[in-house]
Amino acid sequence: MRRLKVLVCRGPDCGERRHSAEVHAAFVSRLRAAPLDGAEVELGWQSCFGQCAHGPNVLVREVRPGENGRLIALMPTMAPGAVLYHGVRP
Repeated sequence: MRRLKVLVCRGPDCGERRHSAEVHAAFVSRLRAAPLDGAEVELGWQSCFGQCAHGPNVLVREVRPGENGRLIALMPTMAPGAVLYHGVRP
């Protein structure tokens, strides 16, 4: 089964000024209503991606078998196939 990690920025610009909680809530709602076939999705928060002027920002990346979970947490954008989306709306 394919595993995906989706991280929504909650930094001061994305969270407070650009309302990233609404984006996160939309992901929760969508995934509950219709889970992705053949994929397990882990939805979480990231404190900041350093792209505040372009937020809200959302990172989507595949978690590969055997990957180090600690390394993923420390450097989530540093994986092959990781995509950081800017200006995401619910």
